[in-house]
This record gives sequence, structure tokens and C-alpha cells, in this order.
Amino acid sequence: MTEKRMKHLKACLVEMTDWVRNTFEDTLISGIAWDSRKVRPGDLFFALVGENFDGHQFITSAVKQGAAAVVGTRPPMPLEVPYVQLQGDDRLAVAKVAAAFYDHPSRDLVVIGVTGCYNARSTGHPALPGTHAGRRVDPCCPGDHVPWIDTKACGRGGL
Repeated sequence: MTEKRMKHLKACLVEMTDWVRNTFEDTLISGIAWDSRKVRPGDLFFALVGENFDGHQFITSAVKQGAAAVVGTRPPMPLEVPYVQLQGDDRLAVAKVAAAFYDHPSRDLVVIGVTGCYNARSTGHPALPGTHAGRRVDPCCPGDHVPWIDTKACGRGGL
């Protein structure tokens, strides 16, 4: 059984202090949700404003389902859980909070890009490790697959 991830809400917002517009009580969160129907106990619920729906309308439902805290762009409202009002792009806020919650996994990635119309394919492919069952495989770590995108393969449904 895997141990449940727990993070302090304020730790997830530390790189966004200039976005936060109110004071709030810190709490532990165990996940992130933006669909009120999928909130699990301990989740941080993001009330996103969309073209057809405003997540602020579903805050009460999310809290009833066990949301430990709520993040939105509207002024604070009385709730049983902490509410964080952010100013800025709410979707970018989800990405920033998720990165902090999961300990910034992208900081450990190495990305190599080869672009261009001519010779990019022949230049990029030899730079990648050998193939195995249609996937690129790192010869140093046989179980680890190296993800890559090839516009020709994507365009024809391959990869």
C-alpha cells in the first residue's frame, strides 16, 4: 500500500505569495481537484472559471465531499475550510500548485529538442537511444522508456 501524500497548503503556495489576496489558515492537503464531482477527502479544490461553468458555484458541494481547502478568484466566503483568493490565471495557478505539491518533478527532467523541416528526423533519431517494441529505451536503464514526439509518427497515428 502506498503512503498518502500530504502537504501543507501554504507550502504549495510559497512561490505564489504575490497572487494570494487574503489571509487563511494553513491546513494539510492530500490531493488536488477542479471537478467538484471528483473531490476526495483532503483534496484542495480549485474553483475554476470556465466558458460554461463557474467552479465557485460548486464550492459547497466540494466541501461536503471532503475538500480540505478551496482556491478561487472571487472574494472570500464563509466556509468550514480555508478559502484562498488568488488574483491571476486560475489554470496557471493549478499548474503551479500541482508542481509544488508533487515536489516539482519537471526540475529533474532533461529535455532535448531538434526542430526543423529538413534533416531534423535524421539528426534527432540517432541522438536517441535504441528502440524496443516501437519505444525508445535507455540502454543504461532497460526498464525506463525515453518519451519522444515525432510529427510524422504522430500525424500517422504511430509512436
